[in-house]
Amino acid sequence: MIEDENEGQAKDMGDLIEKLNHDVQNHKLIVLVPHGGNIEPWTDVEAEYVANQFGDRASLWLCKGFSSSKPNGDSNEDASERWHITSTQISEKSFPKLNTIIGDHPTFDYSIAFHGWTENSICVGGNPNNPDADLKCDIRGAIMKALEEANSEIEVQVSPCSEGNFNGDRPENIVNRLGTNSIQIEQCKIARHDYHDAIAKAVVNVIGTRINA
Repeated sequence: MIEDENEGQAKDMGDLIEKLNHDVQNHKLIVLVPHGGNIEPWTDVEAEYVANQFGDRASLWLCKGFSSSKPNGDSNEDASERWHITSTQISEKSFPKLNTIIGDHPTFDYSIAFHGWTENSICVGGNPNNPDADLKCDIRGAIMKALEEANSEIEVQVSPCSEGNFNGDRPENIVNRLGTNSIQIEQCKIARHDYHDAIAKAVVNVIGTRINA
């Protein structure tokens, strides 16, 4: 893993890079992407957009993993195989920047993780016992509205979703370890590629009412 935040070098070498933008005074919101770069494309774009809307009231932790290259320069498209770590298995012992913001109890009031999956839908999951009980439904509703306005028929579910292993509801999931109120958004490829801006803006509209209060 490259630790000097040289993204260009990581991309050229097919390596993994960890980044953290964090004001030590911030305990309101953490936006995270464990599988950015070529692992789950466009998730890092969404997370960076959301975090940038809130200045020092939002922290951003992300990893970008890149594919290796063939001798002729073409991509092996192997980033997911090489760098994907399940969210329940992510350890701060392997990520020095993550280690600076994680503790025995959630550090942030809210945490949002952007992910990609192979289903043809979107699942809004996270902590099943969020103190902010309306959070998941509000985010689902905002994403649904944004997609409808973009003439998309992608289905948006709220957990428990049909693919139960992707509900983001386990305590050891990194999004639940970081935030008291947590959201994990699993998205199909079309949603991430074609509608990442609309989805990110929908999330901003919902979370902004919470952390701006």
